[in-house]
Amino acid sequence: MTRFPQWAASSPTRRRQRLRTRSTGLLAVVCAVVCAVVWAVPAQAVVGGSVSRDGRWSVRLYEDGEPICTGALIAPQWVITGRGGVTGAAAAASSP
Repeated sequence: MTRFPQWAASSPTRRRQRLRTRSTGLLAVVCAVVCAVVWAVPAQAVVGGSVSRDGRWSVRLYEDGEPICTGALIAPQWVITGRGGVTGAAAAASSP
């Protein structure tokens, strides 16, 4: 007796039903993603700000030669970054 894969042993009707179910699920996911993108509201993270002029504000922080975080230069000696970019003693010192 020859062994067939499980899909070959099932009936054509059953295979079509599974394909239809998978296709319907995939279509639902695609529609949800498209709707989320089309009707997404822009984030309003900065309130009352102003557009800055072009400049060299962007900073990338490195640790042991590996990039670990990004930040913004706010003064010649100060960089503002998220807490995730600071580890160890520096993180403990900056805790509220």
